[in-house]
Amino acid sequence: MTDRLKEKLDADPDNLDGWRMLTKSLLQQEKKQEAISSLNIALDRVNTENKEKVRQILDNVIGNNDF
Repeated sequence: MTDRLKEKLDADPDNLDGWRMLTKSLLQQEKKQEAISSLNIALDRVNTENKEKVRQILDNVIGNNDF
């Protein structure tokens, strides 16, 4: 599932719901570091308008909070 999400996000990096889904999926698989890495990739790829939203998700993941 995560591989398909990654492919979709490569094609549409501004899909915030996709980044959320990928993050949740990775966290459920206890792959927190991979989730953080993916969100850092998202920060490089999303448009300026979405960067703050991705940062919020990343901050929540790092702080073990819900997003």
